[in-house]
Amino acid sequence: MISRTLVAAAGAVGLLALCACKTGDYATAPGDGPAVVTQLTCTQNGVPGACTLPVEAAITSFDVIMAGSSCAATNDRLRIVSPTTDDLTSDACHVPMNKKWTISGPYAGGSAINIQMLSSQLERTPILQATGQYPQWTLTFEDGGDADINDVVLTVTAHPAS
Repeated sequence: MISRTLVAAAGAVGLLALCACKTGDYATAPGDGPAVVTQLTCTQNGVPGACTLPVEAAITSFDVIMAGSSCAATNDRLRIVSPTTDDLTSDACHVPMNKKWTISGPYAGGSAINIQMLSSQLERTPILQATGQYPQWTLTFEDGGDADINDVVLTVTAHPAS
């Protein structure tokens, strides 16, 4: 007769083996855990922290352009959360290069652009980093499957009002 402890231990080892196989930029199976919402981060004085992209003057619109992608994961949702709310794509890893989304305004100076990525939980914590300054920024997304921080690369460009 097999003890319940042995069966439980065998089940735990099976789960560990299953989790250990999930490497690289591939999404975990549905139901493996909650989706991860990755907030935009910037580094100021060497310290990373939550941020937004400051709109220093009134703009008529802003563009988000797919500048690069090197991931195979699925269901990486790219979302604008301010100054408006809009899901740009539900599968960012598979968007064609140079795809451009134009988000029409107008938006007042002093407002901010905020973008986030929703994705499956992989081995590491996902990262969405912003560099640059008004009116153009580069965003790099690491989905957590490796550590190359280039799974999705976006350019955000604000268009100042004349």
